[in-house]
Amino acid sequence: MGMRTYDRIGVVRYNKDYILPALYEAGKVYSDRLENGFDMYY
Repeated sequence: MGMRTYDRIGVVRYNKDYILPALYEAGKVYSDRLENGFDMYY
């Protein structure tokens, strides 16, 4: 995909219940933005 790594997100047993679903949702949003464009509004 031509992506560059900026930050590593550590997943450990203490945060995996939170971080894995968050990463999954972030991936869905990112793929949607790739298809539909980034509007840059927050």
